[in-house]
Amino acid sequence: MDGEACEVAHKVEQKRASSGYRWLILLLTCGLCFLGNFMQYQVAAYATVIMPQMNIDPVGFSSLFLAPMLAAVFFSLPFGLLGDRLGPKVVILGGFCVSLVGGAIRIFTLSNYPAQLVSMFCIGVGMAALTANNAKTLGLWFADKTDVAMGIYYAATCFGIAAAQASSAFMSSVLMGYTVAEALLVVLTIFWGLFGKNVQHDSLIPDGVEHDQALLTAFRSRNVWLCAICAAFSLAATTAFSGVLPQALELVRGTDASTAGEMAALTTAAGIIGCLIAPMLYGKCRLARPYLVIVGLLGSISFAVAWFASGLKSMGVLLAVCGIVTSMMGPVVQALPVSFVEIGTRYAGSAGGIMAEVSLLGSYMLPIGIAAISGSDYDKQMMLISLLYGLSVLPVLIVPEVKHFK
Repeated sequence: MDGEACEVAHKVEQKRASSGYRWLILLLTCGLCFLGNFMQYQVAAYATVIMPQMNIDPVGFSSLFLAPMLAAVFFSLPFGLLGDRLGPKVVILGGFCVSLVGGAIRIFTLSNYPAQLVSMFCIGVGMAALTANNAKTLGLWFADKTDVAMGIYYAATCFGIAAAQASSAFMSSVLMGYTVAEALLVVLTIFWGLFGKNVQHDSLIPDGVEHDQALLTAFRSRNVWLCAICAAFSLAATTAFSGVLPQALELVRGTDASTAGEMAALTTAAGIIGCLIAPMLYGKCRLARPYLVIVGLLGSISFAVAWFASGLKSMGVLLAVCGIVTSMMGPVVQALPVSFVEIGTRYAGSAGGIMAEVSLLGSYMLPIGIAAISGSDYDKQMMLISLLYGLSVLPVLIVPEVKHFK
């Protein structure tokens, strides 16, 4: 690309990034992210009701809870490629239309385990489309502020999980909880169809990228694969922890369902703080590697320390700290591909698809593996989760130094 073309591209990018409409896009994106996570983690909140109702063991429960991530394993890469070719709007809309079908199925098949697996798989299709295209969507609209937007997006993730974990306290009926979530998703999907945009003006829509070219460019990037592996370990650990914590508190610590849900929600709600301050701290650090290594090690330690704390009050404080620390890696890692020279916003969809494919495959398989190894030994399960998060540091050590987003 010559100097004149670079200047034009820069002006186009800045025009997108200065548009006030970007905040509506971020709001809608965060809303879909909130509901997608809320619907998945409702299963964890109602675990002690669902498991005997469907006569399933911890491994069966983990398979049900993680079924949305299995959907992402199948669809993330195709959705990322389509996002580069068609733009994120239509891909995300199509994905959440499938999620609406899944939400309806689970309302009417509460005691049917195979049908519930299908419904949760369908719910995950929308999140697969959103996750594969979030870096591209936010990169197109926020340019050099992509990390800030990604932090807000991840805060919505934590908010959705926390709301789901606490939902059993004010929606004791599984049917009621599932119905409310489905109704909200219908409304938000319609809003995205009406108001979602790829860019502010048609004249600014980037040229469509050929599938082969986009995939090959992203596939050849070692940096994308390293980020994907890092995300896989960290996301698998936080997913496993959030999914098992409510039932672990009930069965091991003897807390009632309401208290267990509130403590789990506290951990995730604290993660909202971590998501919001992560871009600021990373901005101060300026370099990716030292920031991610420190966050990875602290997060690994915080899991074990919080679980083995004596007394519910001290555990509550440490769980909040754990939530903050372990949520500070995701926003930075997910936004990094936009800052890689070989990726940028042009191939961000394909890069996001690869990252989602790898990270969500890990997030599906690793927690099930931990559950199978640990069985009902929740102390062992928590230690394995702590170790898993610590492994996210290894690929970070190989990622080349990348300065804060330009």
